[in-house]
Amino acid sequence: MSHSNLPIPVVSILIKNNKILLLKRQNIFWMNWYWELPWWRLNFWESMTSWVIRELKEEVWIDVKRENIISKHIIQHKDERWERIYF
Repeated sequence: MSHSNLPIPVVSILIKNNKILLLKRQNIFWMNWYWELPWWRLNFWESMTSWVIRELKEEVWIDVKRENIISKHIIQHKDERWERIYF
């Protein structure tokens, strides 16, 4: 199976009771102590939906059902450092 070398970050916006879950970056070299949305790079062998469900369970300890994933968007970002396509 072939796949692209372009990393594909998937960002999750979790909303409950009109609040959005943010994570605080900590003990890392870049943007330490900044707040961010949960995100990870997509594994090329997984579907985006199943991957989001698994990653949220593993990394944030939140169970999300497939039927509760209500929208998907694509954002392209390109600057002098890199190009990314975010889902």
